[in-house]
Amino acid sequence: MGGKILLVALVALVLRWAPPGGASGVLRGGLWFGVPGGALGVGLGWLVALLAYSAGPRASRWSLRILEVLLAVPWVVLVGLLVRSIGGAAGFVAALTLIVAARCGWLFLEGMRALEAEPFAEGARALGARRARLFLHQGAPWLRSQARRFGAEGAALAAPLDLLLSFVGAGSGLQDPLARAVLEGGGRASLLLACAVAGVMGAWMLRRGAGR
Repeated sequence: MGGKILLVALVALVLRWAPPGGASGVLRGGLWFGVPGGALGVGLGWLVALLAYSAGPRASRWSLRILEVLLAVPWVVLVGLLVRSIGGAAGFVAALTLIVAARCGWLFLEGMRALEAEPFAEGARALGARRARLFLHQGAPWLRSQARRFGAEGAALAAPLDLLLSFVGAGSGLQDPLARAVLEGGGRASLLLACAVAGVMGAWMLRRGAGR
């Protein structure tokens, strides 16, 4: 554990002084935006699901419909709008948080609805168990495993999404130098390197999130 913390600290120090754009911009996007956005999104999605499920079946159904509408918006459009309205890095983190929260909240509510059909859940409700207690105690093991996966997906999504939005001036700003260089006819080698780094980092995060 200590070795991992030391490695993360060294990477953070290197990125602090590395030039912007390219591979360093990809790493910054994943670590500085993706990890916080993924973690915050999981926490927010869990809270939304808990409140909606505790409020009763009707609130749970309406919350599912609202989350489905939100998830129907293409992610690129959603992130671009939020970055432009909020501005810079804060907008990018907010967009990632919203995406992960919507996905987590929807999945958690769907999972709890499936859990209600189990005999032990029906028995618990017949004995007067509250819905919030059922959510916290019966669904917790499954929810924890899913939360880890979705947090990793949010972190893996950050760098390539930021790179794509940088070409239309709606990214976090980390990838803007690389995008300008490519649009001006140069920087293609750096773009390929950035894409390769994003792919490797995303695969590693997803693998860690799946617990393998």
